[in-house]
Amino acid sequence: MGKSFKMKKAIFFDRDGVINKEVFRKKLNKWTAPHKISEVKIKKKTLKVINELKEKNFFFFVISNQPDYALGLTSLKNLKLVHGKIKEILQKNSILIKKYFYSYRHEKSIIKKLGPPCFDRKPKPFFLNKAKKKYNLDLKNSWIVGDRYTDIDCGKKAGLKTIGIKSNIYSFNRSKPDYLIKNINELLDIID
Repeated sequence: MGKSFKMKKAIFFDRDGVINKEVFRKKLNKWTAPHKISEVKIKKKTLKVINELKEKNFFFFVISNQPDYALGLTSLKNLKLVHGKIKEILQKNSILIKKYFYSYRHEKSIIKKLGPPCFDRKPKPFFLNKAKKKYNLDLKNSWIVGDRYTDIDCGKKAGLKTIGIKSNIYSFNRSKPDYLIKNINELLDIID
């Protein structure tokens, strides 16, 4: 008789705007991911909430669209340095992210190999399905937490429960999350 493996539950966090703060670029007149490690800012309350969620036995993942290299706004090296800094801060605070999933693609990419088809870019659920297979995840009892409709659409396409974090930057007019919260602390009342 074969062994039966219990499926695991997961929380997929968007990165910029959920885990760390986004950066306003005056020259571009828009918000972007950090482009250098000095721009990485993670609130203490965010670290505290994620640490408290550990007690609920979820695998943690980060899933993020990172198109700024493809759009010519920064180097891939800079994006990887920022990723390393975020990972370092989370690890120093005893937060283990099982896997970071980044899509560097964009439909307007100036780098041909990072242009269409953007198969792994949210709202497509490519990385969610990849994680499901690799880590034996129960997506119906898993969550995605994001600050944009692309996060919510991605989660819905893969059958996850969705939580949108309200911001002054983005709205959820195009896709309604299962839960809409103002503060990351509210995750502790919702996720079980």
